[in-house]
Amino acid sequence: MKKEQLISLLEKYRDNQCSEDEVVNLIRHIQSGQDKDLIESYIGEVFQDRSDSDTVADKVSLDRVFGRIRLLKDQQPVRIRRSSVYLRIASVAAAILVFLSAGIYWYSTTKDKPQVTLTSVYGDDVLPGSNRATLTLADGRTIALSEDREGIITGDKLTYDDGTLLDDTGVDNVEYAALTTPNGGQYRVTLPDGSKVWLNAASRLDYPMSFKGDERRVQLSGEAYFEVAHNAEQPFIVESNDQLVQVLGTSFNVNAYHDEPATATTLVSGSIRINTERNNSPVVMKPGQQALTTNKTINVRQVDIQDYIAWRNGQISLNDADLITVIRQIERWYDIEFDTAGMPKGEPVFGVLKRNARLSEILEALELNYGMKLRKEGRKIKIRN
Repeated sequence: MKKEQLISLLEKYRDNQCSEDEVVNLIRHIQSGQDKDLIESYIGEVFQDRSDSDTVADKVSLDRVFGRIRLLKDQQPVRIRRSSVYLRIASVAAAILVFLSAGIYWYSTTKDKPQVTLTSVYGDDVLPGSNRATLTLADGRTIALSEDREGIITGDKLTYDDGTLLDDTGVDNVEYAALTTPNGGQYRVTLPDGSKVWLNAASRLDYPMSFKGDERRVQLSGEAYFEVAHNAEQPFIVESNDQLVQVLGTSFNVNAYHDEPATATTLVSGSIRINTERNNSPVVMKPGQQALTTNKTINVRQVDIQDYIAWRNGQISLNDADLITVIRQIERWYDIEFDTAGMPKGEPVFGVLKRNARLSEILEALELNYGMKLRKEGRKIKIRN
């Protein structure tokens, strides 16, 4: 590509005037490693033009951008609507967008102390969710859990994973606890029997401080991934909406958000039995199967389990999912709201979005792959005409 053509393409990308084909050509040229000095020089000029005496641009090395591009080069291509563009292009485009468009992240400074302000082409940016949760005990105590930790352990004492006490007043007379995550939060709890539960955003797990009797029963609202410790004499039971999941020892995911059309239980390993409160014919599942429970009816299908436990691995799976389903995941994780009026239906796409990305990167990927333009108004995302 000639120098004049490259500069022209960079300028069009900066001004959001590139066609899909032009974006692909630009990304492929950057992937080739050619003209790196020229591209870096151009970015420096963008910084210079947009900086003033009160604002200093964040000096992030272009090597990080090329590093991300190299990491993406070997990923498998994925189908998207109306073109042969790869979904991975969206991630790369979002990476260089930080430098080439109004999506530069600025550090606004004052005389007293620096204050970080995140802005993007969509306005004020939104950081991804993090480890946030609240533990509520039956005696009325409420503990805001540390965002620097990933999980807690329930036993004779309440501790974080590293052994640090949550509360030094003791839990001898506490029978129940509830772990609650807000929108944009996730957390892990190790139950008294050693079972582990990963709680997704906007979810709640109610559980006893010790399992007594002939069963281990917990209640779930929202979504959680379970790794259940084996105990043939004390089955593990998960109540969610109108379904009961009974296991002896296994790994599975339950999506029981009230705004989803069905409660989805996906079996990763072992065996589970699913029933509804009014159904006397339980369904026994095998690994790789998913049960959809709605209106007291259970339907079982074969699925790719990785698509339904992607959130546990820091991803939002797009594989064969409709746009509205994807949007609900984004809303919970980024604590935002989409106005879905006018959202395109289109064909399903395939690929993943990273849950550690800023909201602007997610919106960029949605625009590129679903052929729409978005705008942000406060914490609401709307179609841009």
